[in-house]
Amino acid sequence: MRRRMVYNKTMERKKIGILGGTLDPVHLGHTALLRLAKEQLGLSRAVLLPAGDPPHKHCHATAEDRLAMAELAAGDEFTVSDMEVRRKGATYTVDTLRRLRAQEPESELVYIIGADTLPNLPTWREYREVYKLCAFAAARRGGETEAVPEGARVLWLEGDPPDVSSTHVRETAAVRGDLRGLVDDKVAAYIREKGLYLMNVPEVEAEAMLQKTLTGRRFRHTLGVRDTSERLARIHGLDAAAARVAGLLHDAAKCLPVDRQRSLAAGLADEGEMANPELLHAPAGARLARETFGVRDEEILSAIRCHTLGGKEMTGLMLAVFVADFIEPGREEFPGLAEARALAGTNLRAAASKCAQLTRKHLEETGRAAHPRMETMLYL
Repeated sequence: MRRRMVYNKTMERKKIGILGGTLDPVHLGHTALLRLAKEQLGLSRAVLLPAGDPPHKHCHATAEDRLAMAELAAGDEFTVSDMEVRRKGATYTVDTLRRLRAQEPESELVYIIGADTLPNLPTWREYREVYKLCAFAAARRGGETEAVPEGARVLWLEGDPPDVSSTHVRETAAVRGDLRGLVDDKVAAYIREKGLYLMNVPEVEAEAMLQKTLTGRRFRHTLGVRDTSERLARIHGLDAAAARVAGLLHDAAKCLPVDRQRSLAAGLADEGEMANPELLHAPAGARLARETFGVRDEEILSAIRCHTLGGKEMTGLMLAVFVADFIEPGREEFPGLAEARALAGTNLRAAASKCAQLTRKHLEETGRAAHPRMETMLYL
């Protein structure tokens, strides 16, 4: 008599799904794809795994920020691994898979990717070893499938995750645009609060770049203006992250050779600025902020552009940077500075006007004429 084979679910190997990459930032397309895999493949665990130092990609946010955003997006639904973020040096998928295999020898590893990544698999480090260590999962967009590289195992998922890209999210965040429908609400709030993607490099990298080109005294002044701009923005209900970026970059061109400043300022500076080397760094800095630091937000660029002379139509952010440049804590005391600092805490326009009056007085005492734009700041 033949014995019937009874199927026992406990005999099935557990599947661990991993969605890796820079996650710069993690978006709704990522989480939707991970959700499809979790539901259709019966994953015992679905993991978001931000890369640490990817060898072939430039990260616009720090590893710590990308990890924090992944944790916000995961909520109670997914798991987040800091394995690659905490690892020193360049991170390769094959190394991560080996570590996971050692930790979970009885589980099947499923690496979840966008279907458009499949053709690139043979470019991965030790890709044949990667094929042995894991299967891949990808969605059939519109029911279509991509060609599968020889040796790779692909588990096809049914469904179309939202067509969102990290590039589009960064471009939207760079101009302080609406992130709804692109990232989780908690991730959007984190991006806004931290000012992520207002520059094309993390703030710590921007600081390092500035430290190489500015004198020690100018760099200390820069950090003072950065912090003061942010503080004034918070006091007056402005965008503190945007003010921080504008304050950080306001003197980015200050220590460049005059010819270089003049070249950068061309087309932005007026005749008076082009003729005065002391004024060139503001328009030159605005162009440098755009071309070198990737700033796209026009109000931030205008705040850098107008931080020396001001102008007729100054927004709150522009006023905050203008005043911060004048009152930052590193300034040596002189008559009128304490009054300007006091005004800054209550009325930015009055503070800006006081700063302009003190500047004009100093110019008159040293036999120099004020630029016409400065005159517009006297009676705001």
